[in-house]
Amino acid sequence: MTFFLFFFGLFFEKCVRPVRNDTVRTKKRSINFSLSPFKSTHFVLYCLSILLIYLALEIYGYYVAITAGLSGISDFAFYLVSIANASCGVGRLTSGWMADRAGGMSIMIIYTIVNAMTNYAWPFAHTKASLIVLTIVYGYSAGAFTCLLAAPLVDKNGIGESGDSGLLIGLVMIVMAIASLVAAPIAGLVYQSFGLKIIGMYTGK
Repeated sequence: MTFFLFFFGLFFEKCVRPVRNDTVRTKKRSINFSLSPFKSTHFVLYCLSILLIYLALEIYGYYVAITAGLSGISDFAFYLVSIANASCGVGRLTSGWMADRAGGMSIMIIYTIVNAMTNYAWPFAHTKASLIVLTIVYGYSAGAFTCLLAAPLVDKNGIGESGDSGLLIGLVMIVMAIASLVAAPIAGLVYQSFGLKIIGMYTGK
């Protein structure tokens, strides 16, 4: 399904984009990859916070179906995943509006705390109503945080000091990808060794 979405997206883009004039020569751009931003203490601390957050941010979405099964509502597990995705979309759409008024970093801090509280409460939710509420709050806060990930890097008064926002965002994305890659296996080991309550404490840390 993803392949067809990419295919038709590229096909549509090729159809509607104006034909480029080959007679106009474009200036070649050199690849500007550098690890120099890690010399900034602010940037290192931001990357470290992203690493720790993404070790836990998506775990609820992975294990909410297991929670539903243990609570005897396994037939509703699929809907919980859909609810999380829908509320995540709403969070992504509204967080930018709030960040324009209160600042991107401020909104990220608020929703990080909200997401942590959701994870702490997660092991104690055993009814359909409680899981629905937690899933809505989780999806909204996770979507809002993810959407604003680059905001402090492109803000002229934010973290970035080198002025190359593309490089900063790319480095943060690498850190985020590493965290997302190892997050699920670590959470699975914690779940198998200690159970659901401990994994709730781990993800809300």
